[in-house]
Amino acid sequence: MQPALPIPIAPSFSPKPSLAARQFLLRDQNVSQAPPIESELLKTIRAAVRGSRAHSDTAITSVTEPNAITGTEDELSWNAHHVVLCSGGIIRRRWDFQSENQPVQWACFGYLEHPHSVYVTPTIRTDQQTDDFQDHEFQIPDSTQRPTFGPFARLKKESKPGKAPSAPTHAVLIFLRSKGKIFYTNGMEYTFDLPFIVRRAWPLFPHGVAVQRILENIELEESKLTGDPPLPTIFAILNPISEPSLVGLAAGLVGFDPAPISIKQSGLTKMQSLPAQEHVVWIAPPRQRLADQIMVTLDPETRRLTVWRYAYIPSKDLPKNPSRPRVAKARQSMTGTGPSSAHLRQSSIDPRSPVLPRASLDLPSLAALPGMPSALANTATMATLMQYQSSGDTMFPFSGVAKQPTPVKEPSVDKAAPAVPPDPDYGFDANDRMKVVFWAEKLYTEIVDGVDAVDYRNVTASAFDARWNGQREGALVAICLPKTQTLIILNLARGENKMASAQLQARLHAIAIASIHATRPHSNDLLIVKPDHSLALLTHGTYELPLQLSHQNLSSLKVVGLKDAFGASVALCLENGRVLRTTLDFKAKFLLTDQCLSMMALMLPPDFFFALHATYLLKWSYRDFSRASSDTFHPFVEAVYEVLNLEDSSGIFSLKTPWERLAATRSYDRTLDDPVLRGLKRPPASSAPTIISTEAKLHQYLGPVLCGLHLVAQENMVSIRRHDQLPLLVPLICRLALLIRPEWVDYWKRLCPDALDIWPKSTHIPEEHLDHRLPVPPLDFWSLAFARLENTATTSPWTNTWKLASQFGITPSFAFGQVDALIRMRRLHSVFVAMGDSKVEDSRKRAENAIHLYSQFTQAATIDAIEDLPIGIAAPLKEAVRTSQLSPSGSWSAAVYKLIGRTDLAEGVSSTSDVTIEGYRSIKDYLSPTFRRLSVNEQVAKVGRSAGGDIRTVSGVELGMKDFIDIRFGHDRRVEEVARMLCSSTVTTIKASERPEVSELDQAKEHQMQVIRLAERILALPIGRALFTFSSVPVVTKEAYLIPKLEFAARLQPQNMIMVPEAGKIPVECTAWGEFHNGVAAGLRLSSAADKVESSWIRFNKPNELTPEHAGFLFALGLTGHLQEMLTWHTFGYLTPKHELTSIGVLLGLAASHVGSSNRHVTKLIAVHTPALLPTPSVDLNVPLLTQSAGLMGIGLLYMGTKNRRMAEVCISQISRKDLVQPDLSSEYKEAYTLCSALAFGMIMLGKGSQTPADADLLVRLSVLVHGEGYNAAEDRPGRQDFDVTLTSPAATMALALMYLKTERQDVADILTIPDTVIALDRIQPNMLLLRSMAKALIMWNQITPKSGWLVRMVPDAINKAMENRFKGVAVEDSFELAYFNIIPGCLFALGLKYAGTATEEAYVLIIRYYDMFAQLAFTNGPAFDHRIKRAAIRDGLNLISIALNMVMAGTGEINCLRRLRYSYGMYNQPIRYGTHVANHISLGLLFLGGGRFTLGTSDAAIACMVTAFFPRFPQVSSDSKTYLQALRHLWVLAAEPRCLIARDVDTKEVVYLPVKIKLKDGDEVAATQMISPTLIPDLDRLLSIRVDTPRYWPFYLDIARIPRHKESLLRSQTLYVKRRTAFLSYMEDPKGSRSLFVRSGSAIGDGATLDFPHLTSMDNASTSDLHQFVPSFSIDTFFLSFADRLCQNDGVTEHEKRFQAYCHAALLDSILQDKSWTVQTHLTLHRYRHLAPSVESHRTRLFNIHLLDLKFMTDFYIRVYDKRFSGRSENNARSPLVRQSTLLSVLHVLDAELDKLRDDPTFLRQVGLYAHGRGIPAFAHLSGPFMKATYVLSWYLLRNQVPLSAILDVLRQLASTSRERSFVTPESPELSGKNASHYTSDARLLDAGIKEVLHVTGTTAMSSFGSGWSAKSLDEIVEAWGKGRGGETGHGTSQTGGLSAGDFASMDVEMFVEF
Repeated sequence: MQPALPIPIAPSFSPKPSLAARQFLLRDQNVSQAPPIESELLKTIRAAVRGSRAHSDTAITSVTEPNAITGTEDELSWNAHHVVLCSGGIIRRRWDFQSENQPVQWACFGYLEHPHSVYVTPTIRTDQQTDDFQDHEFQIPDSTQRPTFGPFARLKKESKPGKAPSAPTHAVLIFLRSKGKIFYTNGMEYTFDLPFIVRRAWPLFPHGVAVQRILENIELEESKLTGDPPLPTIFAILNPISEPSLVGLAAGLVGFDPAPISIKQSGLTKMQSLPAQEHVVWIAPPRQRLADQIMVTLDPETRRLTVWRYAYIPSKDLPKNPSRPRVAKARQSMTGTGPSSAHLRQSSIDPRSPVLPRASLDLPSLAALPGMPSALANTATMATLMQYQSSGDTMFPFSGVAKQPTPVKEPSVDKAAPAVPPDPDYGFDANDRMKVVFWAEKLYTEIVDGVDAVDYRNVTASAFDARWNGQREGALVAICLPKTQTLIILNLARGENKMASAQLQARLHAIAIASIHATRPHSNDLLIVKPDHSLALLTHGTYELPLQLSHQNLSSLKVVGLKDAFGASVALCLENGRVLRTTLDFKAKFLLTDQCLSMMALMLPPDFFFALHATYLLKWSYRDFSRASSDTFHPFVEAVYEVLNLEDSSGIFSLKTPWERLAATRSYDRTLDDPVLRGLKRPPASSAPTIISTEAKLHQYLGPVLCGLHLVAQENMVSIRRHDQLPLLVPLICRLALLIRPEWVDYWKRLCPDALDIWPKSTHIPEEHLDHRLPVPPLDFWSLAFARLENTATTSPWTNTWKLASQFGITPSFAFGQVDALIRMRRLHSVFVAMGDSKVEDSRKRAENAIHLYSQFTQAATIDAIEDLPIGIAAPLKEAVRTSQLSPSGSWSAAVYKLIGRTDLAEGVSSTSDVTIEGYRSIKDYLSPTFRRLSVNEQVAKVGRSAGGDIRTVSGVELGMKDFIDIRFGHDRRVEEVARMLCSSTVTTIKASERPEVSELDQAKEHQMQVIRLAERILALPIGRALFTFSSVPVVTKEAYLIPKLEFAARLQPQNMIMVPEAGKIPVECTAWGEFHNGVAAGLRLSSAADKVESSWIRFNKPNELTPEHAGFLFALGLTGHLQEMLTWHTFGYLTPKHELTSIGVLLGLAASHVGSSNRHVTKLIAVHTPALLPTPSVDLNVPLLTQSAGLMGIGLLYMGTKNRRMAEVCISQISRKDLVQPDLSSEYKEAYTLCSALAFGMIMLGKGSQTPADADLLVRLSVLVHGEGYNAAEDRPGRQDFDVTLTSPAATMALALMYLKTERQDVADILTIPDTVIALDRIQPNMLLLRSMAKALIMWNQITPKSGWLVRMVPDAINKAMENRFKGVAVEDSFELAYFNIIPGCLFALGLKYAGTATEEAYVLIIRYYDMFAQLAFTNGPAFDHRIKRAAIRDGLNLISIALNMVMAGTGEINCLRRLRYSYGMYNQPIRYGTHVANHISLGLLFLGGGRFTLGTSDAAIACMVTAFFPRFPQVSSDSKTYLQALRHLWVLAAEPRCLIARDVDTKEVVYLPVKIKLKDGDEVAATQMISPTLIPDLDRLLSIRVDTPRYWPFYLDIARIPRHKESLLRSQTLYVKRRTAFLSYMEDPKGSRSLFVRSGSAIGDGATLDFPHLTSMDNASTSDLHQFVPSFSIDTFFLSFADRLCQNDGVTEHEKRFQAYCHAALLDSILQDKSWTVQTHLTLHRYRHLAPSVESHRTRLFNIHLLDLKFMTDFYIRVYDKRFSGRSENNARSPLVRQSTLLSVLHVLDAELDKLRDDPTFLRQVGLYAHGRGIPAFAHLSGPFMKATYVLSWYLLRNQVPLSAILDVLRQLASTSRERSFVTPESPELSGKNASHYTSDARLLDAGIKEVLHVTGTTAMSSFGSGWSAKSLDEIVEAWGKGRGGETGHGTSQTGGLSAGDFASMDVEMFVEF
């Protein structure tokens, strides 16, 4: 191979560094004054003080880095005190460090860990996540046990965010003398002290920065004296707050990125680091595409040049060292007491940075940081970090079998070099003092010349040519030694042992090198400066490509160096000191050229392809590297001709006039499609090409080149966007095929008639020039694709494109790496294989496989989009999409769903987030998730408040979801009415009683009493409002959170007078608890999914003095889980003042935030407020008993369901706490304390009661507490006890119920006996009967049924009989009545718990019947005292029944319940106390829980929380917490579940009505029900599936039981995204379906016929005028809307325009009716094909024949393949095709009719005869016009009828003639009666028919055509042409076939085609 010629380049230059940066850095320097003369001593001192800055302070240093975002170059320039950051030559930032009084040593870019990912401020959440304490005894999960929590609570626990490390952040690092500065691109800045002076720094992969410190002379001297090696000099910085880590030395690194990398075991006994004497020369840039990360070092003393491979291995991936090594004494110079200690400083944080010093933040020491050793303190110096071993007994933690390390072999050229001492042992214990995360292995070592070792600062290295070489990934590393002008090139390779190796590749001469992106798109080349100062590129490995600078300003200057290479640009250092930047970009930008070069790299050997590439670049340089398509591709054509020794005498440059040149350009071809330009007089066509070989023998690589270019053309044929490249490429293919395979010219002439002027004849070339490796006919993707669909292809597949060259015996160069030029066609072929897979019988499964495969290729961008494919190739894909669209798989990804047009399913899959989205989200949140826009009504209300002067007033009942309310409760204003009733911030209007006989003073007193009674109701409103507005605020603003006020004023009507309660009438204690509840209600408005509720925001809302409102607000944040974000010291800030309500709120809130987690930190906080948890419970902590009650309740929540024996023992012991028996003031809350203890015990043991001895002991103790000491069940009488059984019995009863919840333990239930005699009933409090009946029902859970029979069985028979008589009017004992009025509510409450949130009709009917009965009895009047007692019991029972009723109907907003509650709400004038208001408001809130979005769960935890929250203790006044801790009223939050199923239109994001079918488990059976969303759905643990099956929306199926993703999606969003079919309206717009497009009046019946016969369409159809008007009602698809608006309006002027508009109308209507938007473009394309037929007037149209092939493929697919393999008919699920067969046949009929007009043309018939005899057709450019036109018609004719190639026809003609001569005899011939009579016939007609049949089959098989093959009519015409030839027209004998042998003819199939 001859050396390549120099490529002349005239680059443009720009100064380097950037001009702006240079001017800024030099602005303060006086360059006019000469620098003062300095002595050598002064220079030495100045250099020592300056550190690594060897030059003067005015010197400018710069480094560069590619910017991946902008695609430009970032440059960092600095001098002594200034640093400038430039991007694209523009200054982005600058820093001034003159105030630091320290020079800048170095600066660099890098990616560092963000400090927040390394050190997290301690919060309660992080304590839980990093807590090593685990109570293993009680937290072992048991799959057989019932889960304690519901599905939503379990999901929250599973999805709690951990300390996931954040991605490394880009930063700028600036190193001063003793400080380091880190400036992150996100704005954060950090300062840290440096214990050394930085010499230089480099970025590392994947993150981090490597720094090398200056090795002081004193260290070297001391090292020589002591014999110890110097301390390491190379460190890695990972983040601002961690100490620099060492780079460990490994025996080997096993594995390659991105797979995990491990360290090879060795026999070393000590850990090693890189030797201190090694000076880093170069580290591979981290963003460079390299196979491995490389580092080059040089030891000046030993002259050892070493190449390393380094890798990042986290400490957690390293094996642990079990032994603790012994630490040796450190040297004095590194302990801070020696002379060099000034350079070694401790690490700290700059006070000006955002991270304050640890002392001010009370942060832990460095040793407490994650991953830091325990002994690493703030005062650690380098000596304490190293701690070298002198005794050598430290065990290497990765040691395996002891063996001697294998020494690195030296290159053979250095064998004569003096002996080099071995590497010293640099042992240290990294696990003890420093964390080592970067490890290096030695790959190559060489001894260099002494002058190069001294000049190590100027040694450079670069990596280039990183690519796939056919077997493995590899790269080359070049090391330039400028002093000796040596260039060492190493080959990096990956071995089969998963380890890297480096070998010497070449040794050249150069003085400078730089790796640039010059000639290839995915690999770098090496630009070198030779010793003669000339430039050259090393590309394709080490092939040299000379460059010649032709710039006029560089004629007398020499290039002496290269620097700062970036992309294709590099800085040239000139001899005169100037630095100029230039760009050497020689990559082919034109897609076709790049494809051809990539293909040739896979077809040609390295030498030949380099010659081709170099010749192409040289030819391109003659055109000044123009980016025009022709200027880019024609040089490639010329290069191909030149390297193949061919000449083209008809090139464009041989044309003389510009007018002739125009005919050879692409602009000339484009005029052929324009109807106006086509009529102009055009320049004459170019002459016929003359391609000749300059050598007698054709080039050996002509065949591979032709094959590769042919496949590239096939690749471009299957993409519409690349069709315009075929006119450039096909002529080259044809001219090459003329030399070795004329049959290929015949193939391409049919598709591109303009490719060549002639039709070659069979005798065109000699036999010896034929290349029999090329099949006849050539390989055709269309035929193979059709064979795949029919499943008739039997070829053995090729797996890789790069195996093509093996057929020609060639080892390809792979110069472009693993770039597949045919990747898109191969991928498309794989999809067609999947669509026609015979192993899969189900057509739907085949379609799913193909679509899934296509989606994978689409995401990898290795296949064309369906819209870019020809309509014929796209038709099977679209049918597969349609099949999958109707019944998609449930396990696909969002990308696959989007591909098939199911954006509803894609949205459902992609909408899952890390946090639970509680039900409804407004449409504004979807349109702008980060900022919620106000609606019009909200804007009006805001303006009204502003005008009134009250800008930031909130009422507390704003739900902010009007569109959801309108569709959920859209038929009335029930929600607005409930909001009015529960609003406590507005003045209430009441009607004053008019009593004229009463004086004004008495009336004023009565009015005041009315206001006081009203105030009691207002104090109870926040409890219900909390339920109503729960989780209605999804986004938190940065402003202070507003809590609505409690307005006690009332407006009296008709006086219209506002009255305020008198001062002192409402006690402070009452308002305190009211404000507490008000704060809880305000806080519960915040959604648990709000992500900006952080500790700083909570602290920001803290008032100056703690208030009850803020205490309730904190409790609410805890209930919603936001207190997990609270910082530790903020928590103490709330608990230290000992504000009682605040302490209660914080303790309960923290416990609720960590419910069931056993968090140790929260346990400690509660313990210091609960003496019972301390080792000495008797100690007086001065904590109120109510706070202790909250602490115990917090323990119950914190350890809920854990069965923690320790905590359970504490709680059960507090039930009978002895110091509460004495009546004193301090124990007034003893009943509340006892109840809290019992409830806490029940929660800890929730549902975990068993028959173990430990539980049996607890059962005995609880039995005693229920009945008293000495209880005997047989005698039913209490003994003597030392506790108050009236306190312990109710509490122990609830503890027993919760412990044995749902256990069906009849023996436990029998303990809670209900007396049935008057004497026994008189001994027990009536309210205990309520609790016992409720507890028994909870234990016997499965026996609870919503039937009257169960309720009767729960009441003793004696009481039932007595009450029957009572209702008949017979007087009974009061004890029976009181018992009945307590037992019934307890049972109904248990019934409500079981059916909570289910809206079960039977339970609703039963409870509401008793509600009405109790309501009638509650308001009866009687003067007797016993009547008042019974009425109080009835009212308490009514309160509980009301809550039970609305628990069942929670979230439904049922109107009958609302009517009853509204009546009770208005009875404020009656003597109704606070507790009744609480019950009514709780019922109201439950009925509209969360605005109808939430309901209640029935898990064990939910039942326990509901029992606690709705416990039947209703106080008389709001300040009464003696019997029940009022804060517990809000624990219902832990039982609330967002189970409102919402259907949302995926296109409009609007909530819609949607019928859904639901299957759920009902015991052992499966029940099915139908609902209309939005609706509340059953418990998700019972839910099996949800199906959407309605004609208005696309169907889909959520398989919740089998597909976990479906259940998780429903848990997170509770939203079904649906896609409406375009022919229907929504149920809200069209409830009855009478307005769908199918029933539209005036619908055009002939729309389908219009598509088939548009020329016969009547223009009188009025329906074509209104389509554009009603389309917007049925579809919001912008394509449909624009199409209807532009092309479907009846405003055409000409007849053609009107017909086209009618056609568009029919196409659009067909697409909308079937909801197939893809077919609109298909119909338009078919309409275009219909009018593309070449006629006599316009003889040709560009690419018409390719469009004809596309149309024929599509027609044959629907006729021959669709019904059998795509329609689903074989599975009895037939589906109509997207495009009707009649439409396709009509288009073909129109084109065939045009062709039939030309068949009788004599010129055409003459050409058919020439073609049939294989004689070729001469160039039409020199013939008459009719002959030229007939030539184009011939190509059309041959393609349409699939006529075999001319050479094949010639063979068939000879075979037919011979067969006829042998078989035909006269009737008198003796052969008819001979032995072989069957071989002869005298029937000429029969013989001709048989021969034709054989010709048809043979010709079709030989062409490998698809569809019906060679048409019969064309066969007759060919045979007729043969007959005319026999008649004397041709006059020749046996013609030659150009070497087409019988073997070639027999192998004419698709075996040789590439398997794609």
